[in-house]
Amino acid sequence: MEGGFARVVVANAIASGESLYLPHIDPELREGLGAQSLIVVPLVARGATLGAITLVAAADGAGTFVPDDMRLAELLAKRAAVAIERIAALSQVSLVIGLGSSCSQPLLAKRPS
Repeated sequence: MEGGFARVVVANAIASGESLYLPHIDPELREGLGAQSLIVVPLVARGATLGAITLVAAADGAGTFVPDDMRLAELLAKRAAVAIERIAALSQVSLVIGLGSSCSQPLLAKRPS
């Protein structure tokens, strides 16, 4: 999926915090998008949108997305957002611990006799 339309679709989902499900893209748009079906789900954790997951059923493929695919994508996005948030929090804790240990090192070093 290329081009300005794709960017706008994903940006809209991120800005609104709402999923987008296009089970059947109009044949006139299929070639330009390279997709016959599309799902965009924002990654939201604690009210903050972190990004989005975009799933594309290729225009030359045999299938399109169904409502169960949308539900699965939303579940995946929720879990991914929580995982990303946890990694970010862990990184911050590691940084604080790292800064704390580097600051306390001179205090713990042996003093010359």
